This record gives sequence, C-alpha cells and structure tokens, in this order.
Amino acid sequence: MKNKLVSVIIPIYNSEKYISSCLESVINQTYDNIEIIIINDGTTDNAGIIAEEYAKTYDFIHVYHQVNKGASEARKLGYQKSTGEYLIFIDSDDTIPPYSTEILYNTIEHQQADIVYGGYNRIVDGKIIDSIIPHKKETVPGIEFSKLIISSKCACSCSYCISKRSLWNENIFIEPDIRIPSEDFIITLRLSSEAKKVVFIEDIVYNYNYNPNSLSIGGKLQKQNLWKAFFYLLKIEMEKLQLYVDFEKEYFRLVIYNLSFCMKDIDTTDPWFTEILQANISSLSIKYKILHKLLPYPKLRWFLILSNRKLSRFFKRFYKLSY
Repeated sequence: MKNKLVSVIIPIYNSEKYISSCLESVINQTYDNIEIIIINDGTTDNAGIIAEEYAKTYDFIHVYHQVNKGASEARKLGYQKSTGEYLIFIDSDDTIPPYSTEILYNTIEHQQADIVYGGYNRIVDGKIIDSIIPHKKETVPGIEFSKLIISSKCACSCSYCISKRSLWNENIFIEPDIRIPSEDFIITLRLSSEAKKVVFIEDIVYNYNYNPNSLSIGGKLQKQNLWKAFFYLLKIEMEKLQLYVDFEKEYFRLVIYNLSFCMKDIDTTDPWFTEILQANISSLSIKYKILHKLLPYPKLRWFLILSNRKLSRFFKRFYKLSY
C-alpha cells in the first residue's frame, strides 16, 4: 500500500543563499511520497528564479508567486495549493535531516495522532550549537497542548512537526491586516484547539539556522504596537479556549517577559501599558515582579539585563576554569 502524500510548504523571501540547501534537504528525504509547495512571497533576490529551476527538474515541486504579504499569508497560500493529507512547514533558510519526514509520518500514522512534534538542531555558522527537544516524550490531548503552549512548557512552532491537513483552515492563519511578532505562537495555539491528540518525540527532525543578531535591540520585533497586537490576539484565543481565567498569571508573565527583553523603548502614555502596570501580579515570581517594576525605566532595565548577562557569562567561564 502506497504511503500517503505529505505536502512540504516552503515560503521564500530573499533567501537565495539558502534556498538550494533547503530544497536539496527535502528532495533527499527517505520518505518517497512528497510534494514541495514553494511560495515566492515577493522576493527581491534570485530565490524565486532558483526555485523555478528546481521545479523544471522535479515534477513534484510547484512554485507559486505573490506580492509580499508576509510569512502567514505565504503559508496560507501554500496550504491552499497543497494536496497532501499531511502538512510540514519549513523556513527557506533552514533544512531537515534525510529521515525527518519518514519518522514524522510513521509516528503520526502509527499513533493515529493529529500533530507530531520532534526536536531541532540550532545551527550558527554551519555548526550545531544545541539540540532542542520541545517537550518530553509523551502524548497529550489538544487542550493540554494548549496549556503547555500558554505556560511556555513546550517550544512549539509551525516547523519541526507534521500535522493532519484536516486540522487546518484559513482562520488558523494570522489575519492579513495584522502584523505581529511570534506568529507561530498564535497559529500553534489556534491549531491546538482543532487537535485531539498531540505526540512529542525526541528525534531531531529539523535544522534551524539561528542568527544571534536577529532579535537584537532596535530590531523590528521591538515595536510596541506589534506586541500590543500580539497580546490582544493571545487574550482572545485564551478566552475562546476558556483558559484565560485559569492562566491569567501565565498571560502576564509572557507580557512582562517580552516587554522586558524584546523592547528597548516603551511608550508609557499608552493606556494598554498603564493596564499592564496596574495588573495584579502577586502570584508571579520575584524575578517577574522586579522586571514589572522596571518596565517604565527602559535605560535602567536594559543596563541591569545586559549586566546580568555579562556576569552570567563571566561566572560560567570562571566555573569551567576552576574545575
């Protein structure tokens, strides 16, 4: 009996340096029934041309072009154009090990699951610096998966996993008129509401090319209006799942963490920010209480955060030298 078709969806945008490696890693999978859906999201380099050359060589590669609309809209078009019973999403600057699709497919079929998550390698300058397992090996119902996401007890995204096509619909993706950081967080949370069974495995199924400077101070993720929109959506999704009341503590922990570590400047006159300052955070740890107090003082906050990081690195080096 022939294996079911797996659609591998790859949005591309200005990734001409990486797209060939990405595509070669999918072409060389040990699993034998794959279609590759490439969405050119208005790239301004040669990535789209490279993708078209691959499509001429391999009849299971299909390329579609659109004006730049962002990752979520590109993924949505990929979903619409795909025909596989299972979906895998890959970023165009990343790769997957040869056995990834086979392991994920065999697990989701054998376990009769809706989603299967594996682990990933974090790569800097071509070297593996860390291997991350999103969550311990176990099987959980969809609502428990939702709780794990909100509690930050699993590092989940649209990558390093396989999911049933039947879970997806156009409302899973971020609305086209909304721009937010951490799109995967909201998408995964929405997807969790459709899932009945989620399986975590400890096999490495993804290679994430990590850029240490991508979240540096002053980057695009530091815009307050984007995080404001993110937390607006998060609260809505938590209320839909009837989890906001029980997980309000986790909600504000996420707010404080992201405002503290992802923003250099904050508009303290914003009514939303005032609401954050007035929130009852008595159940949070002392770390978050301190960060909460420091939110209105960005220069002091950043000085203390950067100083703490330098001290942590110093003591780690000192420990290694001493022992």
